[in-house]
Amino acid sequence: MNSNLIQLIALVSGMLSYIVNLYFIFNILRVDYFNPVVKIFVKLFKPISQLVFFVPNQAVLALVIAVLLKFFGFYMAYGTDYEIANLLVIALLATLNITLQIILYSIIGAVIISWVAQDNDHPLLRLINEISNKVLAPVKNVIPAFGGLDISPLFGLILIQYLQSFLGGLIQSLV
Repeated sequence: MNSNLIQLIALVSGMLSYIVNLYFIFNILRVDYFNPVVKIFVKLFKPISQLVFFVPNQAVLALVIAVLLKFFGFYMAYGTDYEIANLLVIALLATLNITLQIILYSIIGAVIISWVAQDNDHPLLRLINEISNKVLAPVKNVIPAFGGLDISPLFGLILIQYLQSFLGGLIQSLV
């Protein structure tokens, strides 16, 4: 097969993995399904969930599909260089790393939104705030506001960076 075509297939597979990973995050955090942005993802994912009816939990199904898409992309790009089991584990770790990256960007986005567009009611901005608030809720319970300043995003970002470093180290050890 042509190497450009293989790279294109791996790229498309990776992009689809990101989309399914967003749906996974929406399911894990139980975001507002009346949000128009989330409705788009639900409509896109509904045919797949109807085909795989034996997996009742949508979050598990989304995670499995995201890992398989990532695995397929890795297999297309590096199939002969690594064992299939290693590629599958790397795909799982990479998918978890993508999840953390999306959450990290959501927290950063929510902080910027709170400075710039506090009263904006755009569905995408509401979704970013909702993801950030649900992820940071446990941190906010432990670390209260400091003189009216919410410093929980700082601790959330540090924790996510630590987890990403840990996952990156695991991936490097397998490569």
